[in-house]
Amino acid sequence: MIDCTFFVEAQSNSSMAVESSLRELLTDVETNATVITSKSEEIIEHEVEGTRYYSGVLQIRLKADFRAYINLCMRLTPTAIDVSSGSVSLEPRELLPVFGDISSRISKLSQKLGIAIQNAGRRFQEAPGVDPDFIDETISYGGILMKMVFEGRSDTEERLKETVMETVNSAGAYINKINSRRTEGPDWTGVVGVEVLFEDIEDVFLAVVRLVPVAMSIVEPDTISLSLREIQNIGMDLSEVVHSFVSESIARHI
Repeated sequence: MIDCTFFVEAQSNSSMAVESSLRELLTDVETNATVITSKSEEIIEHEVEGTRYYSGVLQIRLKADFRAYINLCMRLTPTAIDVSSGSVSLEPRELLPVFGDISSRISKLSQKLGIAIQNAGRRFQEAPGVDPDFIDETISYGGILMKMVFEGRSDTEERLKETVMETVNSAGAYINKINSRRTEGPDWTGVVGVEVLFEDIEDVFLAVVRLVPVAMSIVEPDTISLSLREIQNIGMDLSEVVHSFVSESIARHI
């Protein structure tokens, strides 16, 4: 179990709406985790360029398993997380459902808000293939070797594979193997499967968010252990991604 404290902020042009929102958030947490303590800070009135609004912060200390923790990070989008204790050691069969939750959440947000994550980065591999010694060394220092499958469409098979390589490299990962299969659809519609090496577990979670693969499996290692720092950073990364989705959607409609 993870023992952590969430700091969740609510804003509105009504102080009553802020109070109600924070109360509903606490109820949501109580149905998905064990709440140890909770505290609502005083609602503060702000005025910026003649516009008045109110904000409040709910501080919740809770205990939850890793999957529930990840889902709460995406639903509550806390502005800060303090993980005080709790070690996480997961087998692939336990971690894959968590990745599935993340992929499903991001896909639904993308469709609902009409926003896609832009991959920032560059391609650094000329062709697939990673030295086996580098793979072994990377895994021994906390890396992960995975298989991912992506759906896509392009004018040619080769161009779709090139796009997948650029996207995976932009997430900081190396492609060891790649293959593709055509499916029904316009142009060259198909699936591209890759064996991909990540140097850091935090990069894996961000890649799941950014790349949204349709299928995943973990090749190595047999067990993935997360430190308190990694648990905290992963939670904040996911919170920030979901929050940026919502913020961008709001900005588009102003």
